[in-house]
Amino acid sequence: MNKLTIIGELTSNPKGRVLCTKGPACAVCDFTVAARNAPQETQYFRVSCRGAQAERCMKHLHKGSTVAVTGSVSARAYQTPAGEMRASLDVRPEEIEIINVKEEATP
Repeated sequence: MNKLTIIGELTSNPKGRVLCTKGPACAVCDFTVAARNAPQETQYFRVSCRGAQAERCMKHLHKGSTVAVTGSVSARAYQTPAGEMRASLDVRPEEIEIINVKEEATP
């Protein structure tokens, strides 16, 4: 088993959805965290959480919020509609700590 901890900022608002109405375990929330290693080096991690953790993220996180995510990571390859091969680092979080909540911008 692998485990990593990343600290970074959300690149966009979380995308949340409820898959059923039988309780909080049916909530799913996805977001991307940008973790900077150096001024010119940024790595992006896709995070997908479920249940009460997903509900908390949907309620409190916004684009620019800073989080610390600890969990297992997996890599996957995919092809873009333009035919380019890309890779994605996906995190299944065990713990998400909200460090700084960026307030939503008002239109």
